[in-house]
Amino acid sequence: MDVPRYDVTSAPPRKPDERVVIVGIDEKDIEWVKQYPVPDEKIANHLALVRNKRVFLLLTIIY
Repeated sequence: MDVPRYDVTSAPPRKPDERVVIVGIDEKDIEWVKQYPVPDEKIANHLALVRNKRVFLLLTIIY
């Protein structure tokens, strides 16, 4: 069965969409909070700052 594919390498370069935000939480952030796992309330408070910026897609990555 053939699966349709999109080759991103052949697409013309585009300006990044400013509505897409990737939020990463790494070891430095965890050390700053001094808690692991980082409490949901602290993450939610920071994500609320981003949410007010008309974000279309928000990815949260915790290392």
